[in-house]
Amino acid sequence: MSRNLARRFTRRPRRVRPDRTAAAGTVTGLMLTAVPLLASATPAAVCGTPDTASVNADAAHVQPATTRTARTSAAVHHGHAKATFDPLAIPKEVLAGGPRAKIGGMIYNGTGAAFDSVRPTLGLYAWTPVGNPDQRGNGKAVSLAPKDVTVEVYHQGRWQKLGLSTGCDPVIGANTGFLLQDLPSGHNTRFLFRFSIAATAARQLKSVQVHFGAWSERGYEDLVTRTIPLVHGN
Repeated sequence: MSRNLARRFTRRPRRVRPDRTAAAGTVTGLMLTAVPLLASATPAAVCGTPDTASVNADAAHVQPATTRTARTSAAVHHGHAKATFDPLAIPKEVLAGGPRAKIGGMIYNGTGAAFDSVRPTLGLYAWTPVGNPDQRGNGKAVSLAPKDVTVEVYHQGRWQKLGLSTGCDPVIGANTGFLLQDLPSGHNTRFLFRFSIAATAARQLKSVQVHFGAWSERGYEDLVTRTIPLVHGN
């Protein structure tokens, strides 16, 4: 990774001029209630189980949510924190069985009050029907499986592998609980991830949706998505 790109994602939360808030809100996002399963730093979802073998050990050092929230219960926020992709760190395509693809995101707090517990969320989704449905309309489908995915985050000067969780739908969420941090109003914070798709992924899958979100002590703040072509080799 180039020195300049690494420097973009290792800075402390940075103050942003107010006129940048409009640009932060122009990225098209999903409804915040549509993909609740991306909050995968919590214990196993009702319909899924996290990949606990690869959960980063730093998660054990996260301060309990009850303690962190108590310090900010009086804060008055106007609106929500904004999540955006970094246009300089978005892959044009991903090759199954190929190198890891880097993708960056930013969380901006323009709510007028500080957040005590902000973290990113990252989810990958790929699903497609296969074959023809039967007389009842039931058919088969293939989706991206956790065994086909590796996700890492650039944190404290090195790449760290993230654990993965699945839920009631095919979204694969990365465990990001250990990335919790304070975020004053008027500041932003950046994150750099990289992911790879194994050659064993179903060849019928032609694209991957990447969901990047902002999570705080209030719950989901914002969620944006980007569809990236998935290329299979011969």
